[in-house]
Amino acid sequence: MWSRHICLPAFALVAILPARADFSYVRTTRSSTGPTVKTTRQFLKGQKLRMENGDFASVVDFTAKTITIIDSKRKVYTVHKLPEAPAAGKTAAASEVNAEIHESGQKKKIGTYNAKEVVLTMDAGTSPITGNKMQLEADVWLASGVPGTQELQAFQREGHALSPAPAGGAGASLEKTMAEMQQKTAALDGLPVLQIIKVRTSKDSPATMEITMETGGFSTAPLPDSLFAVPAGFRRSGAPKK
Repeated sequence: MWSRHICLPAFALVAILPARADFSYVRTTRSSTGPTVKTTRQFLKGQKLRMENGDFASVVDFTAKTITIIDSKRKVYTVHKLPEAPAAGKTAAASEVNAEIHESGQKKKIGTYNAKEVVLTMDAGTSPITGNKMQLEADVWLASGVPGTQELQAFQREGHALSPAPAGGAGASLEKTMAEMQQKTAALDGLPVLQIIKVRTSKDSPATMEITMETGGFSTAPLPDSLFAVPAGFRRSGAPKK
């Protein structure tokens, strides 16, 4: 499945949005469960979003309501229709989760930006391994004055969540909670430049998993249209070779 390579962000939208300035940034993710460092580059231009991760890239076209997955190593691509936006009632119901958000009062410099800490705590369902309840705690550092903040927040505010609910399995509950956390973070004042996410079985218990996400490399420089197109010579997967 294409979702194994590129995960759609919680702010991906299916609404037709007005044109805005171009915006790009880089996100680095580290997890305590493995040594792999995941670096994702994201680019926004008009109604299109491109995400790059290793040999794979995805281009979401909100106007055409498609997502194109590009495999640069094999020089092939696939095109999928985006899932339909949920009905308004279902969207509201899905967002009603038990969450606590408060400012810690802590402030520090991250890169060249002044940042403040916001702590977000949410229930994360039940562990598929132990059967115990899980709790997600996120230390979110929000920076002000980041170029492109308005463009990104407009995408986050004006559309409907694109990713469908997890289909089930060991990580479905945590995956859903992570998506909900990102949606709530998007509503805060400022742009997250550092997020430290801990999964616990209770508020005071040791973390069973820790994820660190750092975001930087912000730019509002113009992006070429070619960045959102399939490279010449690539073959659509399933199509006969020429």
